[in-house]
Amino acid sequence: MNFLIAVHEILIAGGIWANTIGGKAVLGFGVVWWSAATVLSPVAAKLGLPFLLSVHAFMGIGEGVAMLAMNNICRIGFLFLKEVDHLHWCIVE
Repeated sequence: MNFLIAVHEILIAGGIWANTIGGKAVLGFGVVWWSAATVLSPVAAKLGLPFLLSVHAFMGIGEGVAMLAMNNICRIGFLFLKEVDHLHWCIVE
């Protein structure tokens, strides 16, 4: 449940962040954040349930921004291809 709450809470902020500083930077942040949470999961599980739930919430932040950053990267890539502009609206919007 903490994971889902974190993902949904970061969606709007992650989308604004991806549009502001770029999808590649946000995707890089998401991958590093998500990987760090994955590495910390066994340690948190050993410490107890509250720690594990906190780490899973942090993992949700990393995953939440990843999808938005990928959409931003695809949107910018498709803007240069006029013949697939209709595909752009199906994927991004």
